[in-house]
Amino acid sequence: MSLIKLNNNGVKNITSVGSVGTGDLKFISSSLPNITYTVTVADSGGNKYFIDGVAQDTLSLYRGGTYTFDQSHSSNSGHPLRLSSTSNGTHGGGSEFTTGVTTTGTAGSAGAKTVITVPQDAPTLYYYCTNHSGMGGTANISGVSNISFTSGIDSTYKEYVFYFVNMHPSSGGNNFTFQADTGTNTNYNQTITSTSFRAFQVEDASVNSFGYRTGEDLAQSTSFQQLQMSLGNDNDQSAIGILQVFNPSSSVFVKHFLATTQTSRYNVGGTANGTGSTYNSYIAGYFNTQTPLTRFQFKMSSGNIDSGEILLYGVN
Repeated sequence: MSLIKLNNNGVKNITSVGSVGTGDLKFISSSLPNITYTVTVADSGGNKYFIDGVAQDTLSLYRGGTYTFDQSHSSNSGHPLRLSSTSNGTHGGGSEFTTGVTTTGTAGSAGAKTVITVPQDAPTLYYYCTNHSGMGGTANISGVSNISFTSGIDSTYKEYVFYFVNMHPSSGGNNFTFQADTGTNTNYNQTITSTSFRAFQVEDASVNSFGYRTGEDLAQSTSFQQLQMSLGNDNDQSAIGILQVFNPSSSVFVKHFLATTQTSRYNVGGTANGTGSTYNSYIAGYFNTQTPLTRFQFKMSSGNIDSGEILLYGVN
């Protein structure tokens, strides 16, 4: 299997990415947000930025996501928007934040915009006017409670593949999980039967194991299926993996899945003893329904997904 880079400032723009034996992988969607905010300026106790019509709106930006501040409206004339790690930017004694940021055009003219692809280590940011104090607001860097794919899964392909890239929890020791649902349902409570086994090795080779994980499989359960256990949340820790779902649109058969994931942990044997480890998990199972599956959701067992990307492909 061969893959090529699909990232163009956060926008995936290539549809065919190599072969997987039975056919080509066709890119469908990424979980990373790509959002455009319409910026206008109006008098609200002095000139203020309005973000999608809300004065000095407090924003939530996800690491790796791409956000465009569209300043093409004529009211932006003379009010260039920039970002800073200091409240009120240069007016508050700070400097412009430029990592992952591009600016285009002149505020108030067609095509004017400021675009940021949020770095993984970005601090809380503030948007401000370079010419006038007190116009801007806050852009918090935050995680998400779950990642849901609610479109693009249909009868077009017989197999769908989810790639997990650097999934990182907001707090350590949480499990990475998934579920599915049918039609327009959003309960994510389909009946699953599965089996799981795992291999792990501690960095200093003091502990290692390989075996069936009776506590991690499901037996006709509507719970979320665990894909990886006890993810670490240190800056250098994350989880990766692949989930294959077969013929989810079938109205005749149950829906089988296979998953292989890997994570680095800082918690061995239930004790944070300073010894890192690598965990490989292997899960197989099926959704016990003949009704087509149309949506999938991924989340941590507790807390937020702090960062990471999930890519969805179809297999010809």
